[in-house]
Amino acid sequence: MGKLLMAKKIYYYDFLEFETKRFLVAATNRGLSFVSSPNKQFDEFYYFFPQQMMVQSSKIVAPYIKQLSEYLHGLRKEFTLNLDYEDFGTDLQNKIYSMVQRIPYGTTISSQNIALALCPNVSIREVEHAVQLNPILFVIPSHRVDFSFHKNSTRRVGLDMLEYVLALERSN
Repeated sequence: MGKLLMAKKIYYYDFLEFETKRFLVAATNRGLSFVSSPNKQFDEFYYFFPQQMMVQSSKIVAPYIKQLSEYLHGLRKEFTLNLDYEDFGTDLQNKIYSMVQRIPYGTTISSQNIALALCPNVSIREVEHAVQLNPILFVIPSHRVDFSFHKNSTRRVGLDMLEYVLALERSN
């Protein structure tokens, strides 16, 4: 008989509409866990968090959507949100996300500098791979990382949103 798989936790979700784009925003009771690529919602969520239970709750997700919307409209430079990405990524990827969160608004840093700051055994490719897999777009500001090896690669945020948020941050 097959083994019954149980979800580790409940993810609450709702949608953020920005211009012509729609983002799925998901959080647990511990904090924000996921912001989808533009117009890619459930398939992308389940790629990151397979076999998890989702429940729509605009009430629970509203504070996250509010801050994300303020950011995208140029009204917020820092997020004051709890994050919960413990179920995603390796220890190294989580260290990279922690470091990326410290990149100041309006600036960029090379993936090489992040790799060097972490330790001599971390490769630029490992940094760039983690950045490409960032589960919480904008809040973990992977758009502030300049790639060395994957310069022409598509990021989850998409090229037009990448250019938009970088220009937004530079203008503020």
